Amino acid sequence: MVIREASRSSAVVIFAIALLTLTVGASILLLDTIKVKINEPTEKVRKLVIEYIRQKHPEAIAFVGENLTWILEKQISAETGVEEYVYINGSCKVKICRASSIHLSYDVEMIYDGGIFWIGKVENDKVIEMLYKFSIGGEGEKMDVKILVLEYIRRHHPDAASLIGDPYKINWTKKSSEIKVGYSKTVYVYDDWELTIGHATTAELIYEVEVKNVKEGIIWVGTVSNRTVKETSYSHFKSR
Repeated sequence: MVIREASRSSAVVIFAIALLTLTVGASILLLDTIKVKINEPTEKVRKLVIEYIRQKHPEAIAFVGENLTWILEKQISAETGVEEYVYINGSCKVKICRASSIHLSYDVEMIYDGGIFWIGKVENDKVIEMLYKFSIGGEGEKMDVKILVLEYIRRHHPDAASLIGDPYKINWTKKSSEIKVGYSKTVYVYDDWELTIGHATTAELIYEVEVKNVKEGIIWVGTVSNRTVKETSYSHFKSR
């Protein structure tokens, strides 16, 4: 009887120890996971870049304020194995790529709705600026592009002039906005019209524009650079 009670007590003690071990282990694992998220190196890189932009480019402060709430998305390219981190805050995106697995070097790109472009590197906590471009309001410059293109179409393609009307009186609605590494694209709609403006993040800003009216069968493609419009192609199926 004494032996049976002792065996039962030993089993209880062993079970309690095992349970305690599992609990502590799980707690350590949880703490490690939280620690990785909090101490993500790219978070420090993002803060360094934002602070650099705020100090060197005061006109951008209103758009990249540090008190904003950022969302982190982590993406890993299966083909190259290069890690890419994307921080999003409304119209502002910060993309960070790990440039070297040996040295603490990161390639960084910051875009604000096509109006602010910043490209650089962070090496050993030092920010190196490679490109910076600021367009007041962002949308203001794109509005100029829309008007320039529509005016061009009205002058060179009379068959579309009556369908377009007065470019200055059109109230465009932003349908979508897409920002990728090195490229930004925005789509606007108005009645039966759809206008797409895209541009690469380069020193010379060249807008790639496409204007469509599916109902009328109109498709115009061209570019705008330094307020100069160049037509690539134009078609109007219903006019034939």
